[in-house]
Amino acid sequence: HEAYDSHNPKGWKYNSVSIDPGITYIGDWMFYRCCAEELTVPDGVEEIADWGIRYSPTLKKISIPSSVKKLGDNGISRNIVAEVIELGNGLESVGENALGQNAKVKSLVLPPSLTSMGGHAMMANSEVKYVNLGSVSIIPERTLIGAYKLEEVVIPESVHTIEEYAFYKCNALKSVIIPSNVKTIGVNAFLECTSLEDVYINS
Repeated sequence: HEAYDSHNPKGWKYNSVSIDPGITYIGDWMFYRCCAEELTVPDGVEEIADWGIRYSPTLKKISIPSSVKKLGDNGISRNIVAEVIELGNGLESVGENALGQNAKVKSLVLPPSLTSMGGHAMMANSEVKYVNLGSVSIIPERTLIGAYKLEEVVIPESVHTIEEYAFYKCNALKSVIIPSNVKTIGVNAFLECTSLEDVYINS
């Protein structure tokens, strides 16, 4: 194959991608540099492994069904033109950088079923404006580092710990509500949130 980069996807272009019913597992690197415009994972898939949907120059929409319970490290990441990532209501855990570096995504809604999240989970989503963090108990280190345009984040009542640098350089964030169950806020959790004016602590 010809050498590949984001400006030269020759030899890797697909008009469509389909996954047969009955498939329950999408393995490591399965759709790495996939060059379709849309990818809909069918109902029945239960896990997307590490690097499963990573570094596509063309994917604009990625849809994950409610049957998916686990998303591995870098699972849906660095899809440079992706505008929409739809996550099903069965997702329980996401790994490190699992939803990071998707530079065009403006909204990420983690379902209420989500209770576990790895570090850097949504790092460098530079266009994201709205994030809902599901039902996690810990917001890990550097979760939203570099989300420069983040305007609103919903921190659920389930959270008891916000780790270090969790919201580092979220420059557009003006207000934040800290739920009553939060016991620990790590060092520099909101460092360089230069627009932050109001912090509400429900105690």
